[in-house]
Amino acid sequence: MQIATAKKGTIMAVELTEEEKVSPLRKYFDLDIKPTPQEVIDKVMKGDFDPAEALPITEMNRLCSTDSLRLT
Repeated sequence: MQIATAKKGTIMAVELTEEEKVSPLRKYFDLDIKPTPQEVIDKVMKGDFDPAEALPITEMNRLCSTDSLRLT
């Protein structure tokens, strides 16, 4: 199995350790990671978003959800 990791804006695949292979978090290592659309990156970098629409810290696990989050 492999995990995708970010390095200088690119995604690289690396081999999982034995500890990661038996981890309950392993299901997240196997997710298909899609690139973030450039317009979303531009909005975030520009600060062009409403912080009131951000996820509250109590819902941070939704960031690992396979459901889509609203990005625009």
